[in-house]
Amino acid sequence: MPLKLRFISMILQLRRLVGAKVNTRHRLYLIPLVAVLLFFVNWPRSTTPPVVSIYEGEYPFNEDLLHSSAESAFTVISDKINNLKDEYANRSLKQKLFSFFDKDEKILKNWESSSLNDKCRWLVRGIYSSSAWNNFDITKNYKFETAYEKFQAVTERVRIYNYCFMNGNIDPVEVFDELNIPFADPYDFQSRMFMFLKKVNRNDKAYMYPLIKNVRNGDIIAKPRTKMSAKEYNANFMGHWKAEARGRGITLTVAPDDIKLLRSLFKVLEKLGNEYPVEVVHKGGEMTPKMEDLIRQYAEETNQEVYVINLSPILDPDFASQNIKSFKNKWFAAMFNTFEEAILLDVDVVLYASPEYFFELDGYKKTGLMLWKDREYTEVETSDRCASMAPYFEPSEEEHELLGTIQKYRLTGPDLETHNESEATTLNDFFNNKLATIIDSGVVLINKKQKLNALLLAAYYHMSKYFGGCTYGDKELFEIAALAAGEDYYVDPNKAGAIGPIGYHPPREKYYVCSAQMGHPDENNNLLWSNGGLKNCKLDSAEADFKKLPKYFKAKYGSLDTVKLYYKGRSEIQGFIVPDIVKQKWIQYPDCQHYLYCAFITDPPEDDNTGKLVRFSEEEMEKYNEIGRAWYAGTIY
Repeated sequence: MPLKLRFISMILQLRRLVGAKVNTRHRLYLIPLVAVLLFFVNWPRSTTPPVVSIYEGEYPFNEDLLHSSAESAFTVISDKINNLKDEYANRSLKQKLFSFFDKDEKILKNWESSSLNDKCRWLVRGIYSSSAWNNFDITKNYKFETAYEKFQAVTERVRIYNYCFMNGNIDPVEVFDELNIPFADPYDFQSRMFMFLKKVNRNDKAYMYPLIKNVRNGDIIAKPRTKMSAKEYNANFMGHWKAEARGRGITLTVAPDDIKLLRSLFKVLEKLGNEYPVEVVHKGGEMTPKMEDLIRQYAEETNQEVYVINLSPILDPDFASQNIKSFKNKWFAAMFNTFEEAILLDVDVVLYASPEYFFELDGYKKTGLMLWKDREYTEVETSDRCASMAPYFEPSEEEHELLGTIQKYRLTGPDLETHNESEATTLNDFFNNKLATIIDSGVVLINKKQKLNALLLAAYYHMSKYFGGCTYGDKELFEIAALAAGEDYYVDPNKAGAIGPIGYHPPREKYYVCSAQMGHPDENNNLLWSNGGLKNCKLDSAEADFKKLPKYFKAKYGSLDTVKLYYKGRSEIQGFIVPDIVKQKWIQYPDCQHYLYCAFITDPPEDDNTGKLVRFSEEEMEKYNEIGRAWYAGTIY
C-alpha cells in the first residue's frame, strides 16, 4: 500500500479511537499524533526538474553572489523563511500545533521539498510585493544604483517566468485564482512581464496570434490550432507559443531598404537545394504590399517556400513603434518564427553549406544554441560601466538558494580565466579585457523550445538604458543572455577570417586579404558562411567615400568611375587569412564606409604564429565561387 494511503488508513483508525469511549487523558495524547500524521499526509512533494551544472560539486564562489534587491521576490521569500525560523522557537505548544495546518507556512518551512506549483505561487506573490513592478523599468533612465537593481530585478522575473510558466508548464490562471491578489490576474502579470506584448484581458474573444501568410498562394493562418478558448490561450501566450513550435526552418527580418537582398539569399538557398521553409518576420506597419509582392516574386523565381509573419496582432503598437527599431527587430524574428529549430540569418549572409548541414553540427546538437566568433578586432573597447554590470547577470545569493539557479560560468571571480573553452574566452574578452566585439551573429542556430527564455532576456538587455549601448547591435547579447538565463550554448572555437583574393604586400613581406566580407571556416578549413554579401563593397557608397577622402581614393583607384566599378564588382574567393593579432592586428581602411578590413600573415608563418593562411584548391574555389555567382545574379535586374 502506498505511504499516503497507509497514513490515511491510520488516521481513520485514530479518529475511531478518539471517538470511542476512552478517557480524556488518552484523547489529549492522540490529538498531537493525528496532527503530525496529517502533516505528513499533506507533505508537499517536489515536481521541479533537477538542475544540471557543468561544475562538479557546489556552485563555485556562491558566497560572492550579490544579494537580491529589496523589491525582489527572492528577498521577500527569504525574509519570511528566516523570520519563521526565529519566531518558531518562541511559539507556544498550541501555536506550533496549529501551524501544522497553515499551508503557506508549511511551504516556506519546507521550501526544498515543496511542489513547483506551491513555489510558483509564492514567487508570484513575491513579485507583487512591489505593487508598481514592471519590466518596462529596464528601458528607463535611473541613477546608477537604482538602474542596476532594476536590471537585476527584470532578469530575475524573466527567469521566474521561465521556471514556472514556460519550462514548468504551470497554469498562471490557477496560480492567480489561489493568490487572489487585488487588481492582479494573469493578463496584468503578462503585460507587466512582457511590455512588448499587446495588452489583453479575460473578456477578449480574439486569440493573441500573428498573421502568418504564405506569399506564394496567399493562405493566411491567424489563430492557433488549439481547443483552448482565447481567454485560456491569451493568459499564458508565451508559454503556449513556445509549446506549439514545430519543425525546422530559416528565419530573418529585413529592413525596407534591404528587401532586394532577399533575392540573392533565395538564389543561394536554391543553389544549395534548400527544402526548409523561410519566414520573414516583421513588427507590422513596415511591410508594404509592394515589398510583399517582391518577396513573392523572389520565392517563385527560386522555388522557395516563404511566409511573411506580421506581429502587429500580438505587439503593443506604441511600444513597437518607439522601441523595436533597427537590430532590435531581430529578437522578434528569433522569438516569433513558428519553428522549434531555426537558422536565424542576416539578410546579407551567404551560406556555403546546406541548411540541413548546419542543423547537424555537433555544437548545435549538444547545446541547442550555436554561435560564431567575430573578427579579433582589438581597437574598440567597451566602457568600464559595461564591465561593471557583470555581477547583475548572475543569480543573487537568495535566488541560488531558493531555486538552485546556476550558470555555465561565473562572470565574477577567477572562474573565466581558468577555462580555455571558447564560451569562456569570449566572455572573458568582453567583461575583463573589455573587447567590444566577440560574436558575429549573422548566423545563429537556435532550438527555440530550449532557448526562448534566453532570447527574451537578450531582447530586454538590448532595450536596457544602461546595457543596450554596450554592444554593437544584437551580436554579443546572444551569448550574454544565454549565460544569464542559465542555458548551455556553444561558440565555435574557429576564428573568423578575411575571405577573398589573396595578395602579397612587398614592403611588409606578407600575404594579405582585404575584404568587406568576414568568413567562418570549420576546423577542416571548409568555408561555412560569410557576411556582407559578395560585392567588393557591401554598400553603394563610392561617391560619398570619394568625396570625403579624394586624395586617398585617387591614389588608390585613380578615378571615381574606377571606384564605382570596383565597389559593384563580385568578390572572388581564393582563400582566407586569420591573422595572429599579437603579430599583426586587423587593419581597418576607409573604403566601403570603413567596412574594409585587411588581414596579414607571412607564408609560411613564423613558428610561434597562431594565424592561418588557407589557399583553396581549384575544386574548392569553383564550389565557393559558383555560390558567389548565384548570389551576385540576385543583384542583377
